[in-house]
Amino acid sequence: KLLSSVIGASLIALASGIMFYVDSSSGGTDIIALIIKKFSNLKIGKALLVTDVLIVIVGGALSGITLLVASFVGLLIKTLGIDAIIAVIKNKNNDFNFFLFIMLLLCITPKVNNPCKTNQINK
Repeated sequence: KLLSSVIGASLIALASGIMFYVDSSSGGTDIIALIIKKFSNLKIGKALLVTDVLIVIVGGALSGITLLVASFVGLLIKTLGIDAIIAVIKNKNNDFNFFLFIMLLLCITPKVNNPCKTNQINK
């Protein structure tokens, strides 16, 4: 459970970091975190930690200590990872940002030969 929490939180941090970098949101507690960020000096990852910690505590209390620890580890990785991903993107040159934009555009564009679909890459 802990390993899946770490891997899952890392992937979510990567995706959320890119999303927040382009001033977007997936909804839910992200919106509350964006509001907290707007009216305070907290980074988005720390604001998400503030909004999600209560949910993790209540869920862990109802589900047991193992899930509480795994959820809290995942939450820390996600929230700290988001700030790290945003910092990495901001510190890279414009070529990296352009590459990132093109890859996102290719992956979200619905077409028959989408290179992001795993069954299409090796054909």
